[in-house]
Amino acid sequence: MKLEWSKTKPHLHLFIDHVFGGELKGNLLHIGCGNGSELLMVAREATSIYGVDDSSEAISQAKRKAELAGVPAKFYVAKPEKLPFKDETFDGVYSCYYLEDFNLKKVIPEIARVLKKGGYAYLVLGWRVEDPKSRDLLEERFSLSSLERLIKRSGFEILYEDTHETLIKRKRPPLKHTSVRFILRRRK
Repeated sequence: MKLEWSKTKPHLHLFIDHVFGGELKGNLLHIGCGNGSELLMVAREATSIYGVDDSSEAISQAKRKAELAGVPAKFYVAKPEKLPFKDETFDGVYSCYYLEDFNLKKVIPEIARVLKKGGYAYLVLGWRVEDPKSRDLLEERFSLSSLERLIKRSGFEILYEDTHETLIKRKRPPLKHTSVRFILRRRK
């Protein structure tokens, strides 16, 4: 499986297209949903959609947007280390550029807990290589091999993994941004 990095197609669409054949019939959780914009773009493709974010202001905005769009989405203020859902609730879990700031040793098993056996997760983690704080986080939390071990110990198989580097030229000096993307399936 090869996914193309796209400037025009959000990661969530790539996840649904490549894993679910463009049609997600089930419960979808977006961790780090912010104001809900991306989640609401695919609302009609899921049986039910849920969003969590640790910002109450973002969740308030997401709820307003969903109400205006007539989408019956459910949004919760929560941290990804302690999700407010029962075990095996979701068919798909999605998070993009959000989990880096949390304790992945707690987050990855928590995602496995709320995902149904055989369910899929799409995770994108990113960091700025030139930023000393980010570089420290990279060494402390983002050793790719230790992250892979954590993912497997948490009950996932890695179906797809790649890394991508981007030079952000609008910053002075330009910043190199590195991302790693996973498609995971919870073992049955």
